Amino acid sequence: EQIATLVDPRALEVSFRLSTAQYARLVDAGGNLTRAGVTVRLAVSGVDLVANGQIDRESAEVGDGLTGRLLFARLDDAPGFRPGDFVTVEIREPALDDVALLPAA
Repeated sequence: EQIATLVDPRALEVSFRLSTAQYARLVDAGGNLTRAGVTVRLAVSGVDLVANGQIDRESAEVGDGLTGRLLFARLDDAPGFRPGDFVTVEIREPALDDVALLPAA
């Protein structure tokens, strides 16, 4: 029987799912997940709470009926955030070289 849940508000992380194509952009030539930086936003009554962090790890399996990859990012300092908050995650990806932006139509 569980009698309590302990949460350290100074050691929060966020989980988020990426498509396989998005995940591929975060993997280096050796197949290792890069430790890209993230910005996490929580919208509260018209004001955004913001926390920064770093991708820490990925799930060991995809899961039945799911696609893409589940990643986890450790948050550096996240005042006002709580487990279970619905947030937006922005990933700071490395710049792409030798690419061009083309119009869709």
